[in-house]
Amino acid sequence: EICKIKGNFFVRVGMMNPQWVKLILDDLIEVYKNEKIFKFLHLPLESGSDDILKLMNRGYKVEDFLEIVERFREEIPSLTLSTDIIVGFPSESNRDFEATVKIIKEVKPDVVNLSKFGPKPGTKAAKLKQLDPQIIKKRSRELHDLIKTVRLQCNRKWVGWGGEVLIDERGKDGFIARNFAYKPIVIPASKNLFGEFVKVKIVKAKSNYLVGRIGN
Repeated sequence: EICKIKGNFFVRVGMMNPQWVKLILDDLIEVYKNEKIFKFLHLPLESGSDDILKLMNRGYKVEDFLEIVERFREEIPSLTLSTDIIVGFPSESNRDFEATVKIIKEVKPDVVNLSKFGPKPGTKAAKLKQLDPQIIKKRSRELHDLIKTVRLQCNRKWVGWGGEVLIDERGKDGFIARNFAYKPIVIPASKNLFGEFVKVKIVKAKSNYLVGRIGN
């Protein structure tokens, strides 16, 4: 119904649990094909280990995540994939951690929101035996470095792309825009362009953003 509204605008779909996405996968993909929907999928993985996902009570397995990603990428090749990872969950072994590393290397998400586990009072996880903080710190650092590398690889594929973008933020030395795949594009400009649609060409890639210039 939202996509039927007249006007030039984009809608970004928020985070979705793989447990429920797999139940509506075909219909969801069709919705994403609408030109008014950002081609941005926020699908949390949390861990590459089914054992850890079970302890987290996530309600899905790694294969569910992989199936959803594969289907989306088949239908929407330029999709931006965002996911979440928690490192250091109680009982996370070296094998569990390496399984997460393996998934990141293979899937290559555009965005990974990485967080270190911290026990919350009153939760089941808080009652479990906690990992050594130094182990969590080491694993977090390793993942952070990997994620940065993967993000740069993903962003470099966009260099040379040209098209219409929506300017939705003011930056330090200009503005920040989003293209159809919700990629952040820094545009140096002195003129107030906030809220406008402009055509840009991407000329440089950083790990966290792209740099564009106005014009084709």
